[in-house]
Amino acid sequence: MLPISSLTITSPVVINTTNDNGLGHGLGLGWYTRKPKTDEDHMPSSFMFRVMYLWGDPTSYVKRGSVKVENGFVTYEEGTTKTNMIMVQLGILF
Repeated sequence: MLPISSLTITSPVVINTTNDNGLGHGLGLGWYTRKPKTDEDHMPSSFMFRVMYLWGDPTSYVKRGSVKVENGFVTYEEGTTKTNMIMVQLGILF
């Protein structure tokens, strides 16, 4: 770790992410409905519904309130979290 007094623009970054990239994949189901076109001027509306589950790599972050400066040295705690999510999409197309 570097003392604060020695940090300059060319100094190495004190806090940086340790995982800038990752791989994700997902699985989902959906439904789309479209009524037939009634005439040239009128386009009927359509309805869409999708539910997806996405798996992602874990990522690291700096814990809130954990950054401390003691005797000119910066210390911090790192936490990890999953990046999985459920995504629900609902749409009406005109």
